[in-house]
Amino acid sequence: MQNAYFMRTKAKTNFPGAPYRGRGHGGLGGGRGGGRGGYGAPGGRSGADDSTTSFFPKAEHILVAFLEFEQFLPFPPKTTTMVHTNGFIIDIFDVLKNSQLNGVTDHEKRLNIITNTLFQIVYRHFSQGMIHTDKALLALLLLRIYLKCHPNYTTYEAKFDHLQAVPEVATYEGNPSPTSRALNDLVVINALQPDRLVASAHLVIAATFGLEFMQHDKVTNLHEITEITSFAIGSSEGFQQAEKALESSSKSGQLVLLKNVHLAPSSWLTQIEKRLHVIRPHLQFRLIFTAKIHPKLPISVIQASRVVVFEPATGLKANMLRSLSSIPPSRITKAPVERARLYFLVCWFHALVQKRLRCRPLGWAHSYEFSDADLRMACDTLDVAVDSVAMGRNNVSPDKLPWKALRTLFSQCIYGGKIDNIFDQTLLDCFLQKLFTSKAFEDDFVLINNVDGKSSPLYIPEAHSRDQLLQWIYHIKFLQMPNWIGLPKNAKRFFLLFVDKNSKYA
Repeated sequence: MQNAYFMRTKAKTNFPGAPYRGRGHGGLGGGRGGGRGGYGAPGGRSGADDSTTSFFPKAEHILVAFLEFEQFLPFPPKTTTMVHTNGFIIDIFDVLKNSQLNGVTDHEKRLNIITNTLFQIVYRHFSQGMIHTDKALLALLLLRIYLKCHPNYTTYEAKFDHLQAVPEVATYEGNPSPTSRALNDLVVINALQPDRLVASAHLVIAATFGLEFMQHDKVTNLHEITEITSFAIGSSEGFQQAEKALESSSKSGQLVLLKNVHLAPSSWLTQIEKRLHVIRPHLQFRLIFTAKIHPKLPISVIQASRVVVFEPATGLKANMLRSLSSIPPSRITKAPVERARLYFLVCWFHALVQKRLRCRPLGWAHSYEFSDADLRMACDTLDVAVDSVAMGRNNVSPDKLPWKALRTLFSQCIYGGKIDNIFDQTLLDCFLQKLFTSKAFEDDFVLINNVDGKSSPLYIPEAHSRDQLLQWIYHIKFLQMPNWIGLPKNAKRFFLLFVDKNSKYA
């Protein structure tokens, strides 16, 4: 697992629609040094004062709630880099740029849009620096703050106290809101079926903030859209090369990537930060760090950066999207045309291997460090094998492809070289025997027998480009089930119960 630290080289201090709090009479909009008052000052605009007054109660509740926010952060430093960065407060004012506010004149509607956007910005800022298992808890903490800002919050408290005092089951009257209904379901599920608690928490968050609240932004491969100069940190030569690249790229506006900076002394990182504050960089210049989450990383460097945590994708579909997106389109469409399907098989196999890592001890008996480097090595091996048979031709018979050689290299070297358990090795070989065969080029080749948990099969796609493969994956609408990766139907419940009993937060 690695973090990406995007250094800010120049903080923005001017933003549209941001009020200035001066020393003049009145509140928001007060003039500098006792000059002309703002909206709340004598002589200010009374109409504007009336309109802004309606925002004060909600703003006060949000301010108090967010001051409490840090008290409820149970995440240890080994699993997160969740800190306030220097530019975060300024980024908050991006809420004023929301296009949904265009044409909306009703103060209550504008307030609701601004509030929802504010919580979305806060969630995205903090969640990108957290591991996946902590994000649901973060969203629940934000939900708690959101409900405290709700005008009916005291009523919710009274109803809960009343519910505790009632000895028998009560019947709900009226038409409860989606949030109330989802919260009631969450309480019941927590008591009766705790293994479904996380899934129920997602439903509560979706009912309050919307389905898109916890969705991820599209990940773009930077190497495809810009030029990046990268260096590995760990040797004296690496330090010298990094400093020279920093000096030249800050003037030309290129991106510099420093890998494994957790291996560098903290004093060196502090010096780099000081240099960034002194130089006058090009507007397009960015400095990117990659590092493991490490307690010795200087907190000042993290606060001056935009932190992103990278870890294996959480689902088979997400893993496929990430794997295929990392392969250049020209590489997939290169002759022969059979190459595209072979790349799909490699990505599907890699996704299976990665997804089962999240289901230990059912997925794999031990934890193995399968990574994107294994995928790149598998793709390189595939290219060599295909080119040796195709000899520049546009088509090649699937029967002539070196299937046995590919299976052996994947089983004994690339992936199997990390496996030290007989059962895991046998399981890996079974996946390879099923996928890497000439039958994979038949139109009725089945990837998943019961994709919907019943009897509907999922067939391999007929695609010849990366875009076609990505579109096919995007259109998989089925709920991802354990049998997709060769596990029994009750595997998810067993896994959640196992995690609950062995939780580090328990």
